[in-house]
Amino acid sequence: MSIDFDQYLELPEDPELRLVAYERLARQNLDESIRVINRNTDERYVLYETRERQAYYATKLMAFHDAHGFQMLTQPNLWRNSDRFENDFSTFLDEVTYWMPQIEVRHATGFDQLPQFFS
Repeated sequence: MSIDFDQYLELPEDPELRLVAYERLARQNLDESIRVINRNTDERYVLYETRERQAYYATKLMAFHDAHGFQMLTQPNLWRNSDRFENDFSTFLDEVTYWMPQIEVRHATGFDQLPQFFS
């Protein structure tokens, strides 16, 4: 699910818009990974691998967020063996889903920088 260097270079220059574009790529990669995982019939494998990918997505996004000094998102507590994992990940996604459009609205004049990331 890593964003390769060439993809990173194609992200917008503005740090906030870069976060939005990075999150879109990371979410696409997460969704694709989970589609592949769900083809497996072993429920324990599916649960374990899904949580691994979700935790990886959250970690990468938070690293990007923190590296740019943003203070929008809250670091989620994603313990893979926790009964609260799905709840905690869902809360994190809700926060991401809230903030990404906020950034887009603030940068409405910058939408021309993002066309390849909106589908």
